Amino acid sequence: GNTIVAVSELIAIPIPFILMFLRIKAYENKIVINLKGQIDFFPILYLNFGLFNAMAGIAFSIRTILVNLIYGGYSLMSCLLYFILVFLIELFLVSPDVADKIFPWNLRTVNGYLKSVFIYVPLVSVGYGIFLVFEGGI
Repeated sequence: GNTIVAVSELIAIPIPFILMFLRIKAYENKIVINLKGQIDFFPILYLNFGLFNAMAGIAFSIRTILVNLIYGGYSLMSCLLYFILVFLIELFLVSPDVADKIFPWNLRTVNGYLKSVFIYVPLVSVGYGIFLVFEGGI
């Protein structure tokens, strides 16, 4: 019970840090914050979303895999697909340079970041929503 939760959190929490470290060039700030609302890709903002997704989506997906391997009950394929989906969401959340190319607004501004929050929050919610489906909550 609690050991599985602890192990899944211990595996999930470092993932956003590792992914951001691997993409360090995207976060080399020339402008951190100035009066014109330019924030560049401020790492703390994206790390927060990465951590929320790691705690909600990735940890829950690892938990379902571990529960399936130890006790059975879930389809291993659906558990793995769940993990792959939330991991791809994690990659997107901590890769603002990729998102900046997709979104029609500039993520390097405060205004652009606030607009992207309306996309990032539902993405983080996807992992938790799928977990509720696994647990029979929906």
